[in-house]
Amino acid sequence: MWWMFGLVSALAADSTGAVEPHVLVEGDGTVVTTLVLQASESAVRAAIGDGVGASRLSPDVLSVSSTPSGRCQELTKETRGMFRPFRMKSVWCASAAGWTEELVTSEDFTSFHAEWTIAPTGSSSGVADAATRVTYRVRTDLAISVPDAMLQRSVAQASGTMLERLAARVLRGAAR
Repeated sequence: MWWMFGLVSALAADSTGAVEPHVLVEGDGTVVTTLVLQASESAVRAAIGDGVGASRLSPDVLSVSSTPSGRCQELTKETRGMFRPFRMKSVWCASAAGWTEELVTSEDFTSFHAEWTIAPTGSSSGVADAATRVTYRVRTDLAISVPDAMLQRSVAQASGTMLERLAARVLRGAAR
Protein backbone atom coordinates (compact mmCIF):
# COMPACT_ATOMS: atom_id res chain seq x y z
CA MET A 1 0.00 0.00 0.00
CA TRP A 2 2.95 2.37 0.60
CA TRP A 3 3.67 2.38 -3.13
CA MET A 4 0.21 3.82 -3.80
CA PHE A 5 0.96 6.82 -1.53
CA GLY A 6 4.16 7.42 -3.49
CA LEU A 7 2.27 7.23 -6.78
CA VAL A 8 -0.42 9.63 -5.59
CA SER A 9 2.23 12.02 -4.23
CA ALA A 10 4.17 11.90 -7.49
CA LEU A 11 1.05 12.68 -9.49
CA ALA A 12 -0.25 15.43 -7.21
CA ALA A 13 -0.96 18.56 -9.20
CA ASP A 14 0.47 21.89 -8.14
CA SER A 15 -1.32 25.23 -8.44
CA THR A 16 -0.70 25.35 -12.21
CA GLY A 17 -2.45 22.02 -12.62
CA ALA A 18 0.89 20.48 -13.59
CA VAL A 19 2.22 17.22 -12.31
CA GLU A 20 5.94 16.96 -11.70
CA PRO A 21 8.00 16.81 -14.88
CA HIS A 22 8.57 13.33 -16.24
CA VAL A 23 12.26 12.89 -17.15
CA LEU A 24 13.80 9.99 -19.02
CA VAL A 25 17.13 9.34 -20.69
CA GLU A 26 17.03 7.59 -24.06
CA GLY A 27 19.63 5.04 -25.14
CA ASP A 28 21.66 7.62 -27.09
CA GLY A 29 21.85 9.94 -24.07
CA THR A 30 19.07 12.30 -25.13
CA VAL A 31 17.22 13.63 -22.08
CA VAL A 32 13.45 13.96 -22.63
CA THR A 33 11.43 15.97 -20.11
CA THR A 34 7.66 16.31 -20.35
CA LEU A 35 5.13 18.33 -18.37
CA VAL A 36 1.41 18.96 -18.88
CA LEU A 37 0.24 22.41 -17.81
CA GLN A 38 -3.38 23.49 -17.30
CA ALA A 39 -2.86 26.48 -19.56
CA SER A 40 -3.44 27.37 -23.18
CA GLU A 41 -0.79 26.75 -25.79
CA SER A 42 -0.50 30.51 -26.37
CA ALA A 43 0.07 31.15 -22.64
CA VAL A 44 2.86 28.57 -22.57
CA ARG A 45 4.48 29.97 -25.72
CA ALA A 46 4.30 33.49 -24.26
CA ALA A 47 5.90 32.29 -21.01
CA ILE A 48 8.84 30.78 -22.91
CA GLY A 49 9.12 33.85 -25.12
CA ASP A 50 12.33 33.48 -27.08
CA GLY A 51 15.75 31.86 -26.86
CA VAL A 52 16.85 34.17 -24.06
CA GLY A 53 13.66 33.49 -22.08
CA ALA A 54 13.99 29.74 -22.56
CA SER A 55 17.67 29.79 -21.61
CA ARG A 56 16.95 31.68 -18.40
CA LEU A 57 14.77 28.79 -17.26
CA SER A 58 17.92 26.69 -16.81
CA PRO A 59 19.64 26.69 -13.42
CA ASP A 60 22.94 26.15 -15.28
CA VAL A 61 22.82 29.23 -17.52
CA LEU A 62 24.84 32.04 -15.93
CA SER A 63 24.37 34.56 -18.75
CA VAL A 64 22.76 34.69 -22.17
CA SER A 65 22.50 37.29 -24.91
CA SER A 66 21.06 37.19 -28.40
CA THR A 67 21.43 38.78 -31.80
CA PRO A 68 19.01 38.38 -34.71
CA SER A 69 20.10 35.89 -37.36
CA GLY A 70 17.53 35.91 -40.17
CA ARG A 71 14.36 34.31 -38.81
CA CYS A 72 16.35 32.91 -35.87
CA GLN A 73 18.35 34.17 -32.91
CA GLU A 74 22.03 33.55 -32.31
CA LEU A 75 22.54 32.96 -28.60
CA THR A 76 25.77 33.44 -26.69
CA LYS A 77 25.68 31.55 -23.39
CA GLU A 78 27.83 31.04 -20.39
CA THR A 79 26.88 27.98 -18.36
CA ARG A 80 28.01 26.35 -15.15
CA GLY A 81 31.07 24.23 -15.82
CA MET A 82 33.11 21.91 -13.68
CA PHE A 83 36.05 24.24 -12.95
CA ARG A 84 35.10 27.35 -14.92
CA PRO A 85 32.08 28.52 -16.90
CA PHE A 86 31.45 26.83 -20.26
CA ARG A 87 30.74 29.03 -23.27
CA MET A 88 28.81 28.37 -26.44
CA LYS A 89 27.12 30.03 -29.40
CA SER A 90 23.96 28.43 -30.69
CA VAL A 91 21.13 29.24 -33.06
CA TRP A 92 17.53 29.24 -31.79
CA CYS A 93 14.80 28.92 -34.42
CA ALA A 94 11.05 28.51 -34.46
CA SER A 95 9.78 25.16 -35.75
CA ALA A 96 6.29 23.96 -36.62
CA ALA A 97 5.84 22.48 -33.14
CA GLY A 98 7.92 24.89 -31.03
CA TRP A 99 11.64 25.71 -31.26
CA THR A 100 15.00 24.10 -31.90
CA GLU A 101 18.46 25.10 -30.74
CA GLU A 102 21.69 23.91 -32.37
CA LEU A 103 25.32 24.42 -31.44
CA VAL A 104 27.22 26.82 -33.71
CA THR A 105 30.58 26.97 -31.97
CA SER A 106 32.17 26.18 -28.62
CA GLU A 107 35.47 25.07 -27.17
CA ASP A 108 33.59 23.36 -24.33
CA PHE A 109 30.75 21.53 -26.13
CA THR A 110 31.21 19.13 -29.04
CA SER A 111 27.47 18.88 -29.65
CA PHE A 112 24.26 20.46 -28.40
CA HIS A 113 20.78 19.96 -29.79
CA ALA A 114 17.62 21.02 -27.96
CA GLU A 115 14.03 20.87 -29.11
CA TRP A 116 10.93 22.35 -27.47
CA THR A 117 7.56 20.89 -28.49
CA ILE A 118 4.41 22.69 -27.35
CA ALA A 119 1.08 20.99 -28.09
CA PRO A 120 -2.45 21.31 -26.76
CA THR A 121 -3.93 18.19 -25.26
CA GLY A 122 -7.56 17.20 -25.47
CA SER A 123 -9.89 15.42 -23.12
CA SER A 124 -11.00 11.89 -23.87
CA SER A 125 -14.26 13.30 -25.28
CA GLY A 126 -12.27 15.30 -27.81
CA VAL A 127 -13.16 18.66 -26.26
CA ALA A 128 -10.18 20.91 -25.61
CA ASP A 129 -9.44 21.21 -21.91
CA ALA A 130 -6.94 24.13 -22.07
CA ALA A 131 -4.06 21.85 -21.17
CA THR A 132 -0.73 21.97 -22.97
CA ARG A 133 1.97 19.31 -23.16
CA VAL A 134 5.51 20.68 -23.10
CA THR A 135 8.34 18.39 -24.16
CA TYR A 136 11.98 19.43 -23.92
CA ARG A 137 14.52 17.12 -25.61
CA VAL A 138 18.22 17.83 -25.24
CA ARG A 139 21.38 16.01 -26.27
CA THR A 140 24.75 17.42 -25.33
CA ASP A 141 28.37 16.28 -25.38
CA LEU A 142 31.31 17.99 -23.76
CA ALA A 143 34.85 18.48 -25.02
CA ILE A 144 36.17 17.34 -21.64
CA SER A 145 36.04 13.79 -20.39
CA VAL A 146 33.01 13.37 -18.13
CA PRO A 147 31.27 10.03 -17.52
CA ASP A 148 28.08 9.85 -19.61
CA ALA A 149 25.98 8.93 -16.58
CA MET A 150 27.19 12.01 -14.68
CA LEU A 151 26.49 14.34 -17.62
CA GLN A 152 23.06 12.82 -18.25
CA ARG A 153 22.12 13.05 -14.56
CA SER A 154 23.10 16.73 -14.49
CA VAL A 155 21.19 17.49 -17.71
CA ALA A 156 18.14 15.56 -16.44
CA GLN A 157 18.09 17.53 -13.17
CA ALA A 158 18.45 20.85 -15.00
CA SER A 159 15.73 19.90 -17.52
CA GLY A 160 13.28 19.04 -14.74
CA THR A 161 14.02 22.36 -13.04
CA MET A 162 13.51 24.20 -16.33
CA LEU A 163 9.99 22.85 -16.74
CA GLU A 164 9.17 23.53 -13.07
CA ARG A 165 10.29 27.13 -13.61
CA LEU A 166 8.23 27.30 -16.79
CA ALA A 167 5.15 26.18 -14.81
CA ALA A 168 5.80 28.96 -12.27
CA ARG A 169 6.25 31.49 -15.09
CA VAL A 170 2.95 30.40 -16.67
CA LEU A 171 1.21 30.79 -13.30
CA ARG A 172 2.65 34.30 -12.81
CA GLY A 173 1.45 35.23 -16.32
CA ALA A 174 -2.05 33.93 -15.58
CA ALA A 175 -2.18 35.96 -12.36
CA ARG A 176 -1.69 39.27 -14.20
